[in-house]
Amino acid sequence: GIFNQSRILPEVNIEDLKSVETAVKSVEPDVIINAVGVIKQIPTATDVVKTLMVNAVFPHQLAEAANRFGARLITISTDCVFSGKSGKYNEADTPDATDLYGKSKNLGEVATENCITLRTSIVGRELDSAHGLVEWFLSNEGKSVKGFTKAVFSGFPTLILAEIIADLIENQPNLRGLFHVSSEPINKYDLLESVKKAYGANVEIEPFDDFVIDRSLDSTKFRAATGFRPTSWEEMIDRMAADNAAYQKYK
Repeated sequence: GIFNQSRILPEVNIEDLKSVETAVKSVEPDVIINAVGVIKQIPTATDVVKTLMVNAVFPHQLAEAANRFGARLITISTDCVFSGKSGKYNEADTPDATDLYGKSKNLGEVATENCITLRTSIVGRELDSAHGLVEWFLSNEGKSVKGFTKAVFSGFPTLILAEIIADLIENQPNLRGLFHVSSEPINKYDLLESVKKAYGANVEIEPFDDFVIDRSLDSTKFRAATGFRPTSWEEMIDRMAADNAAYQKYK
């Protein structure tokens, strides 16, 4: 399979906190990354109880477990804690999401001493679904899709965010608190045009300006603390496309 089976703990279920604590005790990790979430694109997102348990409650339970076992927690939040009415949000701006997903992720942001919470967003390939922007776009081969010229995004391809997190683990051991982690803002039309070019996709993109949203994040604080500087979208998408082999093999 795509994962190293020796590193997988199949008996862990986040709805069974004891199984999580047992895993943490067994592995004795220095760092735990919480990338679990109920996202708005899946059917489970309508389940209020499950969404709140996974997105809002579990991060705090995991932070307590990490603290007991001396581990640092990195938990992933989202730009969706904001409505997108203004954009260029910084950490001092008050989250104003009105939907369940955005509110639940905001409630799940951990502020304990052993934790760093990253507000960010991602695009990338998927193995057995097409919920996200890139996989949805590539699944429309030979068709026409809308590209929103006034929908602004400032996230990263997944492999770039993985490198950012790896740097936090290896080179920023004392960083704590809430940080916005963002690239240079790009609209969804231009983003899809770049994806089309990098993957050689046969998909027509029609520009539409009838959907207006800007959840771009201001990562001045994170950049000052870490020295991070994002590369261009062209470079990031080219790297994402070059990382395509595993997805083609296992899809």
